Amino acid sequence: MGREPLEFYRDAAGLYYTEIRDLITSLHLLLRGVVLDQSLEDDILVEFKK
Repeated sequence: MGREPLEFYRDAAGLYYTEIRDLITSLHLLLRGVVLDQSLEDDILVEFKK
């Protein structure tokens, strides 16, 4: 039932890329919300633009 080291590397790389993709998706949605929704509070917009 032992696994080859290459399998561990592949699993780790898959998790890494999944996390990066999820982070980019979240940032994309956040930025779209800022750009498309002009009714946000000014202090929130200032935080986003820092």
